Amino acid sequence: MFISTLLLFTYVHFSTLRSGHFGSMAMVTEGGARWVAYMASKQCQDVVAKAGVVFPSRTDATNITSKIYAEQGLDPKAFTGPVEDGNTFYLPVTDHGADVTSLIIPALEDLWANRRPASTLNRTNDAINNVFNN
Repeated sequence: MFISTLLLFTYVHFSTLRSGHFGSMAMVTEGGARWVAYMASKQCQDVVAKAGVVFPSRTDATNITSKIYAEQGLDPKAFTGPVEDGNTFYLPVTDHGADVTSLIIPALEDLWANRRPASTLNRTNDAINNVFNN
């Protein structure tokens, strides 16, 4: 929730500045405070939950998204399990983490940004396997 709130607040803040609607700093601060308060509200979190795209930060809305995921045939435990265990999320643990990261990040960015086919990840997978085999 904190990250999504921060990103949305930053986007709204800079969009306002870019559009020339500077106003006073008090207005920006007040508007930002109202936006953050709304983002943390049950009303907003229920909207987020019903979209079924991400899990909201409020536990009372988590069940809504879990239900939507289950209806889509997706197991929500990958998201809800760590929270139930008292964690925020599980950190991936691997040997050669820096090497894996340096190979996978550009490959995924190429996949997303340049719409490369998923099959291009086969080369990346081979390169990562090579790191572990040598």
